Amino acid sequence: MPEVESRKPKVNPVAFAKGMDAPKRAIMLAMWWVMMIAMMVPSAAPMILLYARVTRHEQKSGPLAEGVVPTAAFATGYLIAWLVLSVLASVLQFSLERARLVHSMLMWSLNS
Repeated sequence: MPEVESRKPKVNPVAFAKGMDAPKRAIMLAMWWVMMIAMMVPSAAPMILLYARVTRHEQKSGPLAEGVVPTAAFATGYLIAWLVLSVLASVLQFSLERARLVHSMLMWSLNS
C-alpha cells in the first residue's frame, strides 16, 4: 500500500515562536500561569499550610532533619511546576493557532 502523506500540519515550535511577537507570547503565558495559580493554589493551600505547621513543630523540637525545605521553597516548587505546565499549554495553543485549528482571538474551532 503506498504511503499516504499525513494531513496534519507539521509545526516546529522554535520556528513558530520566532514568528510570534514577544508581547503576545508573554501575555499568553501570563494568562495561563495566572489561571493555573487561581485554580490550583486554593486546593493546595491546605497541604502547604500543613507542611508549614509540621515544619514549625519540628523546628521547636530541635534542628530539622537533612533535606527538609522551608515552606516558601515548597510553595515555590509548586508554582514552578505550574509555570512549566503553563509554558507547555502556551506552546500548544500557539501551535493550534499556527495550524489554523483555533482562532487566535475567539478560540473557536475553524474546522466547523
